Amino acid sequence: MGSETIKLPIIDFSDLKNQTQTWESTKAQVWQAMEEYGCFEATFDHVPLHLQKSVIHETKQLFDLPLSIKLRNRSNKPFHGYVGQYSIVPLFESLGIPDALSPGKIQGFADLMWAEGNPSFSKTVESFSEKLSELDKIVRKMIVESLGLDKYMDEHMDSFGLHLSISEIR
Repeated sequence: MGSETIKLPIIDFSDLKNQTQTWESTKAQVWQAMEEYGCFEATFDHVPLHLQKSVIHETKQLFDLPLSIKLRNRSNKPFHGYVGQYSIVPLFESLGIPDALSPGKIQGFADLMWAEGNPSFSKTVESFSEKLSELDKIVRKMIVESLGLDKYMDEHMDSFGLHLSISEIR
């Protein structure tokens, strides 16, 4: 008995302008991917290569911290604080930063993880979060439009903060 590998759709969100043929085509791809798989892989040219490399470097430093420090990241909400040390997924760890784009949230997280804070981590993760938020808004807008719920767009778009989850599989 063999195993089957699922290949997720890859959707390019580069150079999109609302109400263009490219927007409509991409929106159709998003809707189809969500119906068929519930997810997709996104490409987005608004995140420069130097920022991508910096995020990888900074998150490696984060996950290299001792477990006792990572456990400081607590939350009453599932998957919003430290997640790890589970026997069914022993190589997985995740740290959450709720409402990451609110002023001081990422800096507060860095202060929790590093006694002297970590300005490089804070700046990098904040910049990356802003770029992710751009992509998130595009995808949510496309889904709301696909559902024909345009009249609720503003209410929906204003109702979400960005929960940033940083994950690693060793």
